[in-house]
Amino acid sequence: MMNSVMAKMSKTLAILPLLALGSELCTAKKAAIATLAVSEQTYTQKTPTRGGTGKMYMDREISQVMGHLGAGWLERSEREREERTDLLVKNLDLKPDETVADI
Repeated sequence: MMNSVMAKMSKTLAILPLLALGSELCTAKKAAIATLAVSEQTYTQKTPTRGGTGKMYMDREISQVMGHLGAGWLERSEREREERTDLLVKNLDLKPDETVADI
């Protein structure tokens, strides 16, 4: 009788890791679906502009990859007026020992 009870308990305990694994897989799938949903809301598509991909992030178009030949574009005189990097740096509230790179 005791052996029968022990055998049933052993089978039950053997199933527990499988149940835990199944639960983890369901949780991971739900997280992946939630991430995808957020991703789909974050990015939008539009007709690409010259030099753009047509993929928008926070209402700004993601540009095509730029090589070294396009470096002059980063140094253009109207960049400060167009991009307002002065406001960006001001709102970052940087400390004297902190550094920012525009990459």
